[in-house]
Amino acid sequence: MANITDGERKISICLFYASHLEISNHNLLNIFMTNRIVQLVFLSLLLIATVLLNGISVVTILNCPQLKSKISYFLILVQSGADLVVAMTAMPIHIWLSARHIAGITKCMKYQRLFSSLFDATVGISFFSLCAMTYDRYMGVLFPFRHRTTVTKKKLVKFQFCSVMMTSVMIAINSINSFTMKLYHIFSTALVLICFSFIAFAYIKIFFTARRETLSLQQPVDIVNQESGPVSKRKRRFLRELKLAKSCFLVVLAFLLSFAPPIIWVITRSKVKNETVYVILELWHTKSTLINTSVNSLLFFWAKPKLRIEAANLFRKLRG
Repeated sequence: MANITDGERKISICLFYASHLEISNHNLLNIFMTNRIVQLVFLSLLLIATVLLNGISVVTILNCPQLKSKISYFLILVQSGADLVVAMTAMPIHIWLSARHIAGITKCMKYQRLFSSLFDATVGISFFSLCAMTYDRYMGVLFPFRHRTTVTKKKLVKFQFCSVMMTSVMIAINSINSFTMKLYHIFSTALVLICFSFIAFAYIKIFFTARRETLSLQQPVDIVNQESGPVSKRKRRFLRELKLAKSCFLVVLAFLLSFAPPIIWVITRSKVKNETVYVILELWHTKSTLINTSVNSLLFFWAKPKLRIEAANLFRKLRG
């Protein structure tokens, strides 16, 4: 395969995404079209899986008062709702863009920008909900008695509303002109770094607290009938909160890992000289973020037996 310069690479991307010119490299065009067809099939299947998994999670929690009343399940409801919005807005637009490219329609820049805005908005809402889940687990493990009064559904609803409004304002600012676009990137980068720092700090504190508490609970104590005493209750409560923190950490970790390929690609793309490899990676590097919308639901159902049981009961009612 021939190597290409940075200028030729930019021309190739313009040819694929925004230009009315003809692509002279037929081998590269065939690779591009093949990957677009595979993407169309892959995203269609992913759309169905994401809607089903997140839809089941949302409907199950809404139809079970016992789950709906708990903070941890309310946060799952918010996260599943954000993933469902991604599936019903950003994914169809991406599928439609792939279909237009397959049909030979390459003038899609305005639709590409719409897709980018919708994707940024839903990712922002999802990211803030993960921050709320992290804060809930931080308070639950480190401050279990203050947790009940500090983390409430009313406060979480206010937080999510503010995050939606802030995300919407940021997306609107981004679409005004090039100057506001730069401000958007600076502010969003700073906000992401702050949130990442908080998440890292929270789980480091949870890890060391869990280690310390586990050692202290293993120490022998002189209490009559210990298994039914205050030590046993404290141990059960701590283990329950720690289990919730572990499941939350897996969801956060999956979210962060889904953004690793795009970040790595942005950093290393200038070093890729092979045009075939460049085009394939350019087409696929963001798809891991879409896969995350289904992975979240799988993690929720795996970590929450009660959610699985209630979902199965709901299916039985529907069949009956």
